Amino acid sequence: MRKKCFIGFDGYRDEIYRLIKRRTKEGYEFWDKMEDLGSYLQNNCGRSSDIELMPAAAGIGGNGPLMAGAIASLGIQTTCMGLFDDCSDLMENLNHKVNCLSIGRSNRCTALEFSNGKLMLGQLESMKLDCDDFRNRFNQEEVIHIWRECSLIGIVNWSAFLYMNDILAFLEPFLMEQEMPQLLFFDLADLTARSREDILGLVSLLKRFGKRKQVILGLNNKEAEIFVQQFRSVYKELHADHETGAADNK
Repeated sequence: MRKKCFIGFDGYRDEIYRLIKRRTKEGYEFWDKMEDLGSYLQNNCGRSSDIELMPAAAGIGGNGPLMAGAIASLGIQTTCMGLFDDCSDLMENLNHKVNCLSIGRSNRCTALEFSNGKLMLGQLESMKLDCDDFRNRFNQEEVIHIWRECSLIGIVNWSAFLYMNDILAFLEPFLMEQEMPQLLFFDLADLTARSREDILGLVSLLKRFGKRKQVILGLNNKEAEIFVQQFRSVYKELHADHETGAADNK
């Protein structure tokens, strides 16, 4: 039987630009390094500056679409629910591989590209998506049917959704059903953007999910350090619960 998975709920319209320093008859000279532009801006503090942008590329982005596309490339039938309302012109490649469902307008990422890095400027529509908005776009019958055929459900870029804890609480009764997938993957992303209270609320949800499902956290080194160092008491509590459960099972 072919494996299936579900990934949600972000989505970005990524637009990459080069910054033109000057034009000539032969072509363009770009701002090459980030520090060169930084020096120019610093030297022009208190005055207006005009910098021309040249479009370099555009595409669909976000942790959800990128992860869904990668999983689908492995031959796994994948559904991605995300913020795709205004991205139809960029969705062709992803639609060939992934079943895409939209729940709202996309986030925007305007990336200024240099030879030694990118400056990414974001507009997060996802921060406005509250639980009521989500429920209005969430086709419960369709999605639950998809979930029951999946091996894994992934919920990514938690930090970009101000109301994601409320959304997870709404989804909890469905996710906890016995016939739902046993694997739940959570990608937290940039924890520095969220309050301690938000993260404690998430941990409480993860503890409840973990009682009946196998919960997997996706954390890079920086995110793991923040999660453990700033919330060590929660980590110890989770560890104590695990040890108590292990003792009870002896």
